[in-house]
Amino acid sequence: MPQVFVKTPQANDIDYTINWDDGYLLTGETIASSSWSSYPSSTNFSITTGSFTTALATVDISGGLQGETYYARNLIITSGGRTDTRTLQFDIWGPR
Repeated sequence: MPQVFVKTPQANDIDYTINWDDGYLLTGETIASSSWSSYPSSTNFSITTGSFTTALATVDISGGLQGETYYARNLIITSGGRTDTRTLQFDIWGPR
């Protein structure tokens, strides 16, 4: 089940963070790589930037159309070679 956020179409470049150390990373394990993708494909909703630290993956989201739902998926590979994904859901509400 994805984490759900409500945002307005005008809310741009807001950081959303996944704490992978909260129940996934093993002791001493870190994030070795992190990538973000969004769906459904839209020119109105975009991932502005993505970054990560040893335990956190952060994404900046822009846009979206009122009444639409979009998703941002984070894929990580750990220092131990394990992979996993988590998804953020964005419900767009408010003025256009």
